[in-house]
Amino acid sequence: MDETLLHSTTETIDDPDITFEQYCEETRTKFKIYAKLRPFLDIFLEYMTHYFELAIFTAGQQEVDIFYRVVCRSIDKLIRSQKADQKTIL
Repeated sequence: MDETLLHSTTETIDDPDITFEQYCEETRTKFKIYAKLRPFLDIFLEYMTHYFELAIFTAGQQEVDIFYRVVCRSIDKLIRSQKADQKTIL
């Protein structure tokens, strides 16, 4: 998922699509994650849903599971809003 569907970093970025805090048990610290979705990701995924059953895979460790849940929810909302916008236009 990371670096294919989105770019994420702990450094502040302009106009992030997703922002949330993550807790690291190992260091016992909180840090903020910023992510930008790839351009036209919503259109691409919505188009592909007509032809394929989609699954998102990550090789991330269990500790970052919340990150992937937040990202998947954000992508899902993006696709749903894209579909709603298309219905409004039609």
